[in-house]
Amino acid sequence: MVKIGATMTRLQPLNKRILVKVKVKEVSDGGIVLPNASTKGHDRGTVVGKAPDCESGVELGNLVLFTAYHGNPMELDGEHLLMLNEGDLLGRLTQE
Repeated sequence: MVKIGATMTRLQPLNKRILVKVKVKEVSDGGIVLPNASTKGHDRGTVVGKAPDCESGVELGNLVLFTAYHGNPMELDGEHLLMLNEGDLLGRLTQE
């Protein structure tokens, strides 16, 4: 995981990439603390950035579903993020 210091507060994805914020699970459903919580294995998150050349139709704030175990994990200002290729997106989740 790449950790970006607090001096860099904005990251603009390039080359048809999408930046997604994921919720890292630090405690299991049974209450067990997970010592090595990471962004690996996640399959959904909130779009917080996208490259200008993205054609997927997602907007900032959209909840998206993506291929698990893909993307480059990073931490920016304490937030767990994944930089995904546009093709890793499977769909946009909406409430009915």
